[in-house]
Amino acid sequence: EQLKPERLLEVADKCGQTIKVNMREGYDHSYYFIAAFIEDHVKFHAKRLHKMQRRKLLAAADDDVHGFSNTQGKPIQCKAMVARAPKEPMTEEDITVDPPKAGEVRVKVMANALCHTDIYTLEGSDPEGLFPCILGHEAGCIVESVGEGVTSVKTGDHVIPCYTPQCAEPDCVFCQSPKTNLCPKIRSTQGQGVMPDGTSRFHDKDGNSIYHFMGCS
Repeated sequence: EQLKPERLLEVADKCGQTIKVNMREGYDHSYYFIAAFIEDHVKFHAKRLHKMQRRKLLAAADDDVHGFSNTQGKPIQCKAMVARAPKEPMTEEDITVDPPKAGEVRVKVMANALCHTDIYTLEGSDPEGLFPCILGHEAGCIVESVGEGVTSVKTGDHVIPCYTPQCAEPDCVFCQSPKTNLCPKIRSTQGQGVMPDGTSRFHDKDGNSIYHFMGCS
């Protein structure tokens, strides 16, 4: 009885619920009528729901197309062009990259180039030039993992490195100035070829540290 459309309209009216039932002249709108085509109805919606599910699965797969879920919080092995000494050809080496620490981001470099600053260092003209190091601070990258406290980017984001990150602290006159973004927050360690905690994330096959370049190689 309660499945009849008249009963539904009656109850809705009693509780003040506005409802519109699209009735067709000559059709039985009872539960028994609905039951006659319910199987086809479910198949109709199931087909579209399965499409939605496939799209979501493909999107999830795209997010991890590089297998980043397998490397979170772990050291990774990769290749790098290492500058061992000034005025010497760079060598392709297998290196280890440690997981990012607090405030750090580890990226997969998709495209990279050496600018005049890199060449200036490789030629031995840079007074802050340290060797061995990994040059190439201008790149197109994908975020592989992030350290504790990082909220501005996430795994899978497409990014470009910036050698002068902004601390954005209210007492930083550089970050708060509309004229410059030359934040000095990490400048002291940047010139020493290490990350802000004073250590490097790069190691060669013998476990020896390799210097960073401009804080973002």
